Amino acid sequence: PYSAIFTPHLSHIPSQSPHTFHSPLFFSSSHFISGDVRDTNCILVDDIIDNPTLLSQCTRLLLQHAAKKVWIAGVHGVFSTEGTIESLFQTGVESLIVSDSIDCSSYVKTFGDRLVVIDSSELLSGAIRRIHYEEKLEEYM
Repeated sequence: PYSAIFTPHLSHIPSQSPHTFHSPLFFSSSHFISGDVRDTNCILVDDIIDNPTLLSQCTRLLLQHAAKKVWIAGVHGVFSTEGTIESLFQTGVESLIVSDSIDCSSYVKTFGDRLVVIDSSELLSGAIRRIHYEEKLEEYM
C-alpha cells in the first residue's frame, strides 16, 4: 500500500484520490502523522522543492514510524539552497520527482536515476489547446 503525504502548502488537495493513493495523510505545522504508515511506501507531495528543512523533517518522521520507503514529488525543483538534494537523500529519501518547469539537467548528471524529471510539455500544450478551443480540461487531466 501507498500513503500520500501532502505538506501544509498543498492542504487544499482533496483528501481522497482513489486512483492514486491508498490513504492520504496530512502534516500540520506541528509535524504529526495522522494514520499508520508502518510498512507502506510514502510519497511526500509539495509544489516547490527548494529548502530541504520541512521535507527532511517529514521524511525522518515517516521513517521513524516504520514507513518502508519515502519518495518526494514536486512540481518545481528550485533547489536554490546549497545541498538541498544531498540533504534529502541523506535523510532517507529514495527518489525525487519533479517536472521540467525548471532546468535540472545538471543535477540529473550528478544524481542519476534518483532524480526523476518529468516532461510537462505535452500536458501544458494540450491544456493550452483545449483552453483555446474552449474544451473541457477535466477530461484532459
